[in-house]
Amino acid sequence: MSTLPAVTRDTAIEYIEKSRAEVERLEAIRSKLPATVKVFGLRAVSRPDVRTIVCNMSDVEVKTKLATDLNFFAHFMLGDTFKFEFPPLLVMVWQVLVQSVAALQDYVGIANLVLGIPRGFAKTTLIKLYVVYCLIFTRHTFIVNVGNIEKNSSNLLKDVSDVLDSDIVRLYFGDYDADMVVNQSDFKYFKFYGQKCILRSKGALTSMRGINVDNRRPNIIIMDDVQDEENAKSDIESAKLYDWIFNTLLRTRSPDGAINIYVGNTYPHKGTIITKLAEDPEWISLILGAILEDGSSLWEELHPIQLLLSDYNAAVRAGNEAGWLAEFMNVMDTARNDRFDKIAMQNNYDSLDPFTLSLINVPYNPTVDGKFIVIDPASTKKNADEHAVALVYIVGSKIIVRDVVHKRLTPKEAIRIAVSLAIREGAWTVFIEDVAYQDTLIYWFNEELKTNQLWAHLQSTFKLLPINPRNRSKNSRILQLFKQINVGDIVIHPTAQAAVSNEGIAYVATKSDNEDNVLDACHYALVAATLHRADIIATYERGYSSAVANTIYKDSGIPL
Repeated sequence: MSTLPAVTRDTAIEYIEKSRAEVERLEAIRSKLPATVKVFGLRAVSRPDVRTIVCNMSDVEVKTKLATDLNFFAHFMLGDTFKFEFPPLLVMVWQVLVQSVAALQDYVGIANLVLGIPRGFAKTTLIKLYVVYCLIFTRHTFIVNVGNIEKNSSNLLKDVSDVLDSDIVRLYFGDYDADMVVNQSDFKYFKFYGQKCILRSKGALTSMRGINVDNRRPNIIIMDDVQDEENAKSDIESAKLYDWIFNTLLRTRSPDGAINIYVGNTYPHKGTIITKLAEDPEWISLILGAILEDGSSLWEELHPIQLLLSDYNAAVRAGNEAGWLAEFMNVMDTARNDRFDKIAMQNNYDSLDPFTLSLINVPYNPTVDGKFIVIDPASTKKNADEHAVALVYIVGSKIIVRDVVHKRLTPKEAIRIAVSLAIREGAWTVFIEDVAYQDTLIYWFNEELKTNQLWAHLQSTFKLLPINPRNRSKNSRILQLFKQINVGDIVIHPTAQAAVSNEGIAYVATKSDNEDNVLDACHYALVAATLHRADIIATYERGYSSAVANTIYKDSGIPL
């Protein structure tokens, strides 16, 4: 039995972040390789039979490697049916499943994880392996699997039984059915590898009576493709399923704690379950697309990028772009218009009431509710030294991008512009994208204040805050922004409309080299105003007036 070290919740979250960072590092290295270098071939490579591998290993070595190496574990458990090794991002998902999530559950009692894995990318295989792993290496041995219908859910139990029934598993871990108590298609109760194991399958919206077995309740609840497209189409049915998950299914968990896992992909309809869970702060979300942000395939060996792009283009020609983006890119909520609409952007500004227009069009009017700055560092390899610095107003319920500076800048220059805007406008809250580059920007921010003798006056006035994508891919963020611009959730001032339009019109979801710094800054503006509204307003109200700031800053040499 494997054991996890004592951890805190922060430690578990930190591990997840480190895992993501490592994957990003590997992807960055991969993207720089010459085009002629094949990182993954287009065909399955020839691998020795797992029996050949383990014959030169001790039992302890075999079990240690099984507990730590996903691809070895898959090769061992699935034999010849395992043809393509899991790529780095899915290995990261596995690490989160077997280490971080378990550690989090140990510490806080409940761990919630939502996995968005594109259709056809072996998510059910991954979950099958996870169930087997838990039965062998963890204390989580009462597992309930829920599908959209009970038949689909029972298929997982059969697959797990077939794995446990293989000769090589029996050789190392014993006969799983030697002490079988119940052996039904939807209910299996047996003693295996020194533990009492219970597997149950259920269909969505079914009764959960009888889930208590020998005074035990589930400590793992898996929801695998629990929502089908017909359910997702209906707001009423989707809400009904969501309510059943939280008020019926999840309440069956063990009083000692449980791991709850929702795995699937999105649908091109508003308010799918996976979308709601991914936005729930109580759930850790890992949402993957078939095409990565560098333009490569999530799993080149299984789904070559050329075929993915061909499939996407075919979907566009067939009028099913939204469906393809949902199922293969996990782009959330594609039911509304997710294309940039320049006319809608202009109309949303023109429809502002006269009072709001007066507040934002009188130069540097201090009577708005709040103001803040967003800095988005370079986000594309093509334009590696481009930054976007956005000035944002909060006026009542409106979030208005008042100005955007977008050009090639050094970190020092980007900060100089941000400080200038902040002082000119009294926008004392500055958000910087939460990446490694953030430290550089913070350094230059402090240096700028010190250089211009502003530190003593303004160090307690300025508030620097990190902001991050909240586990959402760039494509997902940008397409969501388009919807929000189109419906007026965020308003773009005419002074910024050209910069937003240039990037919005040219944006293509499947491209890896979009110019999107301005779009990303607008997305972060909306996130910042939503999550930090009260803080922004409070900081604005107690800060220096523009007049005072200009007096302090007038001899700095920085244009205002």
